[in-house]
Amino acid sequence: MEKTTKAFDVTAESGIIAIWQREKFKLDRVFSEFVDNSLQSYLDHKDTLDRLPDGKKCFVQIIWNADKIVITDNAFGMNEEEFARALKPKATNPNALRNNQLSVYGLGLKYASVYLGNHYSISSTRYGSTIHYYAEVDVPEFEKNNPKNVDAIVSDTFPEKHETILEITSIRIKRTPDKERDLREKLGIIYNHYINSGDLSISINGIPVSYVRPQLRPKEEGGVYFEKFEDSFTVGDKKYEFSGWMGLLNRGNQAITGINLMQAKRCIELGYKPKKFFGTGNSFENSRVVGEIVFNGENYVLSFNKDGFVWADDGAEDVFIEKLINIPQVKYIKRMAHELTYTDDDDKTKKKTQNIFKNNSSIVLTPPTVTKEKKEKKVEKPNDTKIESEEPKQTTIEVHKKEQIEVETKKDGYDRYSVMVNGKNATLCVEIQQGNGTEDWIKLEKYEDGYLLKINTGNNFIGENFNTQTSKAASNAIAIVLATSMLKAQNSGLKLSEAMLLLNSMNEIMGKPKDGDQ
Repeated sequence: MEKTTKAFDVTAESGIIAIWQREKFKLDRVFSEFVDNSLQSYLDHKDTLDRLPDGKKCFVQIIWNADKIVITDNAFGMNEEEFARALKPKATNPNALRNNQLSVYGLGLKYASVYLGNHYSISSTRYGSTIHYYAEVDVPEFEKNNPKNVDAIVSDTFPEKHETILEITSIRIKRTPDKERDLREKLGIIYNHYINSGDLSISINGIPVSYVRPQLRPKEEGGVYFEKFEDSFTVGDKKYEFSGWMGLLNRGNQAITGINLMQAKRCIELGYKPKKFFGTGNSFENSRVVGEIVFNGENYVLSFNKDGFVWADDGAEDVFIEKLINIPQVKYIKRMAHELTYTDDDDKTKKKTQNIFKNNSSIVLTPPTVTKEKKEKKVEKPNDTKIESEEPKQTTIEVHKKEQIEVETKKDGYDRYSVMVNGKNATLCVEIQQGNGTEDWIKLEKYEDGYLLKINTGNNFIGENFNTQTSKAASNAIAIVLATSMLKAQNSGLKLSEAMLLLNSMNEIMGKPKDGDQ
């Protein structure tokens, strides 16, 4: 029997792109495909572009409205070969296997454009060239007729510039303020290293994408809970290397906890939480442990849309997790997470503050007021008015009258202290919250039939020097004593407006921003 060979065309048909519209992709991963292409083009030609007035960093501008999405960059631009790859449904960059390459599979721009809209166009001019390429893709037409080619307009008299513009119309994904806000936050996390190094700037509808480093928990002896590490493991004949850090947040926030897994200085998987380390439910690890791990080497495989690592069915992920949780620095962070579980509870700090005045006859904590009001009538908290006079009766605050009907509600959750002012009992309401680091430590304002003391435990001076539960309670108590003394001093003839000058001076001294703060 005679055997012969015959070559068969295995080129992906253009109609395959319609399948991408039936997937459910995360928007940050879709838009990151465009950023990856622009950033990689910039990094590949950084030495050349850095010499240009507008080339000191890669600028990616995203305009997203109800009718279209336009993404513009100032990277190196495309030549004919690169432009052809940008149009072909599956065309891999020849540098895709190079270590630390952002553009990998040759699918990103195509699937992302198709997912966002039914029509898109690409135009590009390469640095040093006056040739401009422009082409349009109509997704329904591709799905119906399956064309093998796309006609592009090539202009050779185009003004010299270096840019690529992608315009998507017939939008499929509706823009909302929440989606835009979430996209800006996620892109900031994904590209935080490039943004902070000055290589990349992204804006969405004119608002820059930024990244705020998580505020880590201070140690009593100085510094913060932050540990760096590096290690490796081998499965079969494959060696895997990784490095990174872990730390403890100063305040719990499950939205940003977990480990961000990275490659090429870009976050691939956000908030990775292996159960063996993080456990389940509302554990302290789940609400406080953050970190980054960089996977180095070619043995780590990415999903096609680069939203996670694809582990082979050979136990490599289990080996990695076991290796990770036994690293001394990681074990230390986990141990401290458990030890600190019961030392950072705001309610306990609040109770400690109250207990300080337990046997103090001058400052009396009064039980919470319980009132009743109509169900159908919403009672709003009165507007806070800053003190302009030392006499409570001169305030212009209008207080809603409560009716003794139907629904029992607590007044507003403030702690209330009774203070003797000019022979009469006055109420001092206390609100303890963590605000901005450069905001005032304490504010004293008129409120209802007394005064409202706002204590900002996030003030830089307080946060840096009173970071244990006991010391926080002590600083809160000092604030209450200070406010109470200012009120009681009116018995001796000191006007409250004059005492406020002392408070303002203290806040000025304590509110100076730290070096590096804006």
